[in-house]
This record gives sequence, structure tokens and C-alpha cells, in this order.
Amino acid sequence: YHEGTRQIEFLKDSWGFTKGEKLQLAHSHAWEVAEINSQFEHLATGKTCRYESIALKKYPYLGVQTHPEASRFFLQHEIKKSLGPKAKGRALKDGLELIQRFLWEAEKFSRRR
Repeated sequence: YHEGTRQIEFLKDSWGFTKGEKLQLAHSHAWEVAEINSQFEHLATGKTCRYESIALKKYPYLGVQTHPEASRFFLQHEIKKSLGPKAKGRALKDGLELIQRFLWEAEKFSRRR
């Protein structure tokens, strides 16, 4: 069982993110996707997980290994007590940013159909 935050780095310009852009996101387990097939696009990686973010090429489905949906309450009460308020604040901000960009890109995708 793992918990805390970890940094992911985007590998290409896609889904509203730019190559090299980094986000610090909450995580609470060590499960991960270890392989993907050609239907998926590899979007982001990290030090402890190769496929931090993937997306289906044909549909507006984005997957992340972390928990961008982690609420302020969850971060304050369920993530490591040793993790400071600055790190928790960054995870909340970056998680909301990831969700916002996903919604924006999904909306653009739906207009193209």
C-alpha cells in the first residue's frame, strides 16, 4: 500500500498538455497498468510507473494511475500525515487542472463528431 503524491511528466503535446509539462498528483495504491496495446496512446510517465497516463486513440477516454479527483478532505485526512500542506495543495490544484483539461478536450472531441 502506497500513498502520497507523485510527479507525472507528459511525453507529447496532447489532451491540452505540452511535452515536458509536469503535474504532482495524489496516489493511494501501487497497482498499475504494465502494458498497453496499439489502441492506446502513451501520454505521461513517472519515476515509479511507466504508464502514468494513457488515452484511447479513437475515443475521448483518458486514464491516469493517480487520483486527480482527490478532494481536499481526502488529501488532508487520508494521505500521509508527513506530507506537508504545500504538497497537498499542489496535488489538489494539479488534479483539478488535469480534470479541467480532460473535460475541455472531451468537449472539443464531441464537437468534431
